[in-house]
Amino acid sequence: MDSTDSTFTEVVPVADGIVDARAAGGNETSSKVSENMASIEVEIDYAADDSCQIQCWARGHHDPAAFLAACEAALADWDGRVACLDEKTVKHLHWRTVRPDAETAALGVVDCLHVESKPGRGAYAVTVLDEWLPLFTPMAATA
Repeated sequence: MDSTDSTFTEVVPVADGIVDARAAGGNETSSKVSENMASIEVEIDYAADDSCQIQCWARGHHDPAAFLAACEAALADWDGRVACLDEKTVKHLHWRTVRPDAETAALGVVDCLHVESKPGRGAYAVTVLDEWLPLFTPMAATA
């Protein structure tokens, strides 16, 4: 996320019909993952409830291993954190972007929300890290 971008978004998860897209026992090589990772543009969204959490996602359905590697790189670029996301759950969904209700908008954290949708007009495919991460990472103590 560009530091000059003031638009924040949030994912509103809906449990109905969610299918885990991670294939069991994948055999991707690191070079294949690196090639796929380069084409994945990861977005980092803030939680609309001001819970100090973030979530990674990307437009399109991507290979889970490549997506997780791209998320690790995006988080390192974003705030320097070292995240190990191996074995984390990745979901392939469809979203629509909508305006928040008045109560959510009053918090001032996000300008729009992502809601899960069926494929169709106005919906777009996404790959989502199915875990909210802490906004802030603990800093190591200095001696």
